[in-house]
Amino acid sequence: MMRQINPIISEMDQTVFEVPGGYVPGPLIVTVNGVILQPGDFTATDGRTVRLVTGLGEGDEVGGIVWGGGSPVGPCPLYGQTPSHLTL
Repeated sequence: MMRQINPIISEMDQTVFEVPGGYVPGPLIVTVNGVILQPGDFTATDGRTVRLVTGLGEGDEVGGIVWGGGSPVGPCPLYGQTPSHLTL
């Protein structure tokens, strides 16, 4: 089952985010402020957390699409904003 991660608001320099309801390790989509991250920008292997390579700014939103756990919801919104600290 595919489901959206409800936006998680970061604290300054935060790199680890707990995914409510968990996920099935494997392919997933992680976004920061609506921008899809490349697989090398994060790790997600334990079914509970996502670890970003670069710490975020205060108030950035982490979201995405995961498989398994929780309840299914609609697709992840894309906000069209580019985080200033990531190189795309």
